[in-house]
Amino acid sequence: MRTICLAYCAVFAIVFTPGCGSVSSKDPDASPGGGDAHSNADASSPCSNGTKDGNETDVDCGGSCGPCSAGKTCATGNDCASGNCPGDDLVCCDTACDSTCQACTAAKTGGTDGTCAPVTTNMDPDTECTGEDPSTCGVAGTGCNGSAASPGCNLFPSDTVCAAGSCAAGTATESSMCDGAGNCMTGQTTSCSPYTCDSGGTTCLAACGTNTDCVASAFCNSASHCAPRLKIALQAEAGSCLFDAGDVYARVKTLLEQRGHTVTFVSAADIDTAAEINAYDVVVLGGPGGACAQPNTDWPTIDSSVDTYVRAGGGLVAAGWSVYSTFLDSAPKIQALLPAGQGNGFISNPTMTPLSGSSISNGLSAFVANQWAVYGTGAKMGAATFLTSGTNQMGEAWTVDTGRVVYLGPMYFEAYQNYDNEDLLDGTKPDAIELMLRAIEWAGGSL
Repeated sequence: MRTICLAYCAVFAIVFTPGCGSVSSKDPDASPGGGDAHSNADASSPCSNGTKDGNETDVDCGGSCGPCSAGKTCATGNDCASGNCPGDDLVCCDTACDSTCQACTAAKTGGTDGTCAPVTTNMDPDTECTGEDPSTCGVAGTGCNGSAASPGCNLFPSDTVCAAGSCAAGTATESSMCDGAGNCMTGQTTSCSPYTCDSGGTTCLAACGTNTDCVASAFCNSASHCAPRLKIALQAEAGSCLFDAGDVYARVKTLLEQRGHTVTFVSAADIDTAAEINAYDVVVLGGPGGACAQPNTDWPTIDSSVDTYVRAGGGLVAAGWSVYSTFLDSAPKIQALLPAGQGNGFISNPTMTPLSGSSISNGLSAFVANQWAVYGTGAKMGAATFLTSGTNQMGEAWTVDTGRVVYLGPMYFEAYQNYDNEDLLDGTKPDAIELMLRAIEWAGGSL
């Protein structure tokens, strides 16, 4: 019976038959431990061994292995299932992610590895946002803008000056500013008139030192303001010695022209209509003293035209004997316009004291008025006194409707042939000259 059994086992090689001995298996798939031999063979493959080796770019993917999923390390797009391997990130990404300030790593975006997103605000991990000059209003060099809708570099903000302010040909241009969107917006322009540009060509002047600081139609007045140049009429009867070369009106004309004004000698026929007199900003009445002067012979003729002119905004200046005695009896409207009362008051060689508080006399020093000075009855009610001699009011100013009128007590406009009054305007008493010029400029509205 044992013999039969051994033969049977030998023929059929049945290894698990009880009683057939310890025959070993030859099955090549068997393992000593009883496990899956095929499984062990997969684990030993480079693309499935759970280790980054060979030419893999990430664990068991990339290179000669299969493509990597999003977020895995890559070298080229061939390493990725998506075909996208951004060069600055070298991870497989859901999109090309190649725009400025886009990235595909959580470290740069604060999002998820493998998902393209904007770089975190104000970061610049890939050095894409090198600062440009502010004049371009372009890249500010402060990192990325963090915008999901329009990722890119931060631009210069809207308070950035892209071009400095300038001034040329009497026009100032404010500083140009960035608009925050990459554009340099030109600043607004402003005319400097009546001033000109500063010497540096950056802005308009706000005060003047000389007439060159003002436009051609303006002059630099005593308050350091550019004011309109005036058209001034010096009135006397035709043929009056006031107009003679070397006499007082010639000197007054020169002084006013040096200031920048235009001066014309006129008689009654030149200013007896509205159209004629309105061509001037100020009318100066000649002093009536002395036979050769006789400006007062014109006064009845121009009494009405001067009155209408002043009340409509014109300027009027008189001096010396104008308010004395009966000179103005024939021109009652002019007499009413003057801020000093008509009378017989006058002084010999008085010291004139300019008062503070008036733009006509501010800052001026006292001077002696040769030969006479006239005050009539003094200031009328409502007139402002700017010049005195002792207790006597020697200079007054006021407005009449929209016009301006000044009276000066010294004999500024009396003929040199008749009086010793040349020192008022010959340059030896500069404060006396300045007082006269300011009086006319105030009357013309330019002070």
